[in-house]
Amino acid sequence: MGFGETKKFNEIEPNTFMPLDGNEKGVPHYYFEEETLREEFSAFKIGEIWLDNGEHFCFIGELK
Repeated sequence: MGFGETKKFNEIEPNTFMPLDGNEKGVPHYYFEEETLREEFSAFKIGEIWLDNGEHFCFIGELK
């Protein structure tokens, strides 16, 4: 799991992490599985989905 400079985080809910330091301190991060990402962003035309270096799903899309 990568948070840039962040080394410490708490899991506050399943798949949801809160960095405790670094420039994203206090900003919750939710990590989607590909199927859930497609469901939650179904209002978007998804052009591309990929895994980043930290094995997190990313996507590019536009609102339908």
